[in-house]
Amino acid sequence: MLGILIGLLLIALSIYQFYATSQSFKDLKKGNYTDPSPFMLPTLWTSTVIAFFLAIAGIGAIIILK
Repeated sequence: MLGILIGLLLIALSIYQFYATSQSFKDLKKGNYTDPSPFMLPTLWTSTVIAFFLAIAGIGAIIILK
């Protein structure tokens, strides 16, 4: 039961991370940032990778800690 809760929490965090990353990318693409950092694109890439690993960890927690 606890494994399922942890897994669902990690998957929910992953979904939020994907959403926040996509919103930041859309804002950057529209030009809503007046002076974007040169590190913005690597930051978005890293955020996507973290969201992917959170989803994998959530699925793993549900399967392993069942």
